[in-house]
Amino acid sequence: MYRTMSTEKIFEYKIGTCIEQVAIMHFLLDKINIENKMFCCRIYEPDDYGNLEEDEHMHCFVLFYRNDKVYHLEHPNFEKKGIYEYNSEKEAMKAIVNYYIELRGGKESPTTQFYEVPAGVSFREFNAFINNQEKDSLNDKHP
Repeated sequence: MYRTMSTEKIFEYKIGTCIEQVAIMHFLLDKINIENKMFCCRIYEPDDYGNLEEDEHMHCFVLFYRNDKVYHLEHPNFEKKGIYEYNSEKEAMKAIVNYYIELRGGKESPTTQFYEVPAGVSFREFNAFINNQEKDSLNDKHP
């Protein structure tokens, strides 16, 4: 029954999953001209994935870039809420991906950059959207 919301609806309802929270962070960072990227870290699921009884398999997050540093702005994961500083994107991605691999009991956690959050899509449709992002992003395996 879940469907992603537009930026306007996110502001109206003041609630959202990690997908919406990342969309808002991206929107606001863009508004103040801070370079940033959105990523989705997940256990790979086929486009037709639909087992709603399983544990969470996906997490979205934002990296932003300031003064030759990379920052992970984490809000949706309440256990890791905060801003984390790294010397490079590679260092940030390695730390974040390794955290989710450990959290998921050693299961691979492909990470993909995405550029927009389509409004009104189901989890299954968002999963397929992430699966079909450009192959030159940080897809599939990350060190």
